[in-house]
Amino acid sequence: RAIALFVLVEHGDGAEVHFCFRPEVWGRTVAAGKAFVEWVWRETEIERLIGPVPTHNRMALALARAVGFQDWMRQIRCVTKNGKTYDRLLLLITRPTT
Repeated sequence: RAIALFVLVEHGDGAEVHFCFRPEVWGRTVAAGKAFVEWVWRETEIERLIGPVPTHNRMALALARAVGFQDWMRQIRCVTKNGKTYDRLLLLITRPTT
């Protein structure tokens, strides 16, 4: 049974990435996230991954940072949820050099 969905949207030599985990595995997602990023480096020519995360989604921000993404850019007041407006952080991870 699948526990996650990983989506890559390529943009040139980089890609936007989205992680979506089933609720029953929340809290145990870092290893799967790291394995996915390692798969990207091994199986594609993608040089960087960008993860857009609304600032209200603290669990997703914590996961991205635990996987190795770093804060890169902030988009001001561009996400709306339940009538409130939030910033979106773009998190970045680049292919390791060998």
